[in-house]
Amino acid sequence: GTQYLLELYQGSADGYYYGTSSQVGQHLTYYDMRYCNSCTQNTFPTNTLSNYQYGYPDLWYFTKRNVTPAPTYAMGTALTVNAGSGNVICQGSTVMIGGTATGGTPGYTYSWAPASSLNSSSISQPNASPTTTTTYTEYVTDLCGTSTSSTVTVTVNNLPNVTAGANPGTSICTGSSVTLNGGGAVSYNWSNSVTDNVAFTPSATTTYTVTGTDANGCSNTNTITVTVNPLPAVGGNASPSSTLCEGSMLTLSGTGASTYSWSGGVTDNVPFTALNSGTYTVTGTDANGCSNTGTVSITVNQLPVVAYVESQSNVCINWAPITLTPGSPANGTYSGTAVSGNTFDPATAGSGTFDVIYSFTDLNGCTNADTSQITVDLCTGIQLSSSQTGFEVFPNPFNNQLTIGVTSGSGEATLYNATGQEVMHLRLNEGKNTIDTKELSAGAYFVRVKTVKGTFDLQVIKSK
Repeated sequence: GTQYLLELYQGSADGYYYGTSSQVGQHLTYYDMRYCNSCTQNTFPTNTLSNYQYGYPDLWYFTKRNVTPAPTYAMGTALTVNAGSGNVICQGSTVMIGGTATGGTPGYTYSWAPASSLNSSSISQPNASPTTTTTYTEYVTDLCGTSTSSTVTVTVNNLPNVTAGANPGTSICTGSSVTLNGGGAVSYNWSNSVTDNVAFTPSATTTYTVTGTDANGCSNTNTITVTVNPLPAVGGNASPSSTLCEGSMLTLSGTGASTYSWSGGVTDNVPFTALNSGTYTVTGTDANGCSNTGTVSITVNQLPVVAYVESQSNVCINWAPITLTPGSPANGTYSGTAVSGNTFDPATAGSGTFDVIYSFTDLNGCTNADTSQITVDLCTGIQLSSSQTGFEVFPNPFNNQLTIGVTSGSGEATLYNATGQEVMHLRLNEGKNTIDTKELSAGAYFVRVKTVKGTFDLQVIKSK
């Protein structure tokens, strides 16, 4: 029974439409329509159009039925939600945020913003995985359409820039130690039971992982590969042989590496004279800087002790070949001018002084030698006067005595038999020096006399 005014106000330039109303139902009675083209919202229209409405205004109305007794209702608590706080994570980690709404009318719906780093934007407690520090808003609406919201900030700490180092380096030799050390964080944990900054000896090439943790508790990893190079198989060669004679030249050369260093002052591939038996050690280093050692044992056989003194050191050119004095040890060999086997031929040699070499080779193949000299004289007798020579010899031929007269100063005389063997030697005084020759057998002899005038040779004959 109450009359209401529905007013539609439009601007002066707006158009108008008229027609029969179809919006009024059985619960409302349409009274009239008034209009005024020049009215404002503060002016009540006076002109009437029956059964018409102005501008097709929509009229939406509700009806109700009263019940007895009338229903009652109770007001609930306010709608609230707490999205949480204190969320600090490391980059790459995930944390659960949000909370369940309370109060209002149960039957809640949830939404989150931003939603890109959440596993779901329509649940009360999603998992957040932001890459940078992010503030999230949790929106909640209850069954009656009441809404509220709450915010939470997730702080994202960057991961530490963890480094991995090795001392002395990432390439070592078998048996060497290495120290691994982490950087960029506060504490470090290594794989393969390695302790940071503590030396250890790896047995093979291995990749190690270090996990570094900073003051925020954030961790990151890095890897390093330590290459374990094998030691070279170092050996040595002896040239021409590892068994040699005293005084022989020897060359040692290393094998299995790139460069070599020898004990005992030996230079690789440079000949030297080995004096004693012994073992030489070679240290070889390869292209990786890895070193190993090898040995070479050398046997140095001493030279045999050889002695040779020729007893017939003065001979005449017209003598038959003489038999050379035996050397020591026996069964050696002779060599030299006019030497054949164990004889020396004065005629082949001619006058002069000649070296005769006696050589001996022992069972080790080592050879040594000794040298003696033989002087070959023409033995033609003295053709000069005593004033020229400073002596005279008489008689010649001689029998039981031979006299050598020295005219000036002193001298010495040596008497040799026909085979060149020395049979007598004596000092000569100025004047006559008589020699007892009874024990000498008959034959030709050779006399060498030395005086202040010089050295002279002559042949003398014992008649009987």
